[in-house]
Amino acid sequence: MKKIDLNRIRLEILDIAKIKLINVGWQDELLNSIEASSNFSKEQILSVFPEGYISILKFYLTKINDKMTKESTKINLSKMGTTEKIKKIILVRFKINQENKELIKKTFFFLMHPKNNKILIKTIYNIVDQIWFIAKDESTDFNFYSKRLILSAIY
Repeated sequence: MKKIDLNRIRLEILDIAKIKLINVGWQDELLNSIEASSNFSKEQILSVFPEGYISILKFYLTKINDKMTKESTKINLSKMGTTEKIKKIILVRFKINQENKELIKKTFFFLMHPKNNKILIKTIYNIVDQIWFIAKDESTDFNFYSKRLILSAIY
């Protein structure tokens, strides 16, 4: 039996989606556009992204967080204070976002729509939580939440 690498398939679909998103945006039409320019049928796309373009969006945002984490390992954060660490990690994030400015812009405006509040809130929380994790934050109790809340407002 042939083993299927679902993550590789998701990455392939995401790469196609990134190209198509510039013209189509985050909407149902994205799946049709991916299907038309790839070897993936709509059913195959939905099998790895069950919520359609929303699943692709969530996967894309996760991949940006993963890249931020990976890129941050190239910085010697151990000799820095907390504020400097956070600043450097945010700059890494901004540098990553510069690579796909138009895509980030489309994503930002999509997330700002009131119907997407849940996704936006979860996205911001995941970003700031990951930033604090990279900075090796070990706070607990009220401090844990207040740091994330403050950074969410700043970010």
